[in-house]
Amino acid sequence: MISTDYQKFLKKRSDFQNDPAGAYFVATGRQVPKDDVERVTKLHRKYNNHLD
Repeated sequence: MISTDYQKFLKKRSDFQNDPAGAYFVATGRQVPKDDVERVTKLHRKYNNHLD
């Protein structure tokens, strides 16, 4: 089990929401092509529209 608190969770989720292409790079080590970064961000926001 990973030890965390809600503030750390919110920060990580906010970072992921603001830069999904960067999170993809950190997780996989593969860079999103520059012409696809906007598309990835748009799709991420479309499918992850949750309320806090």
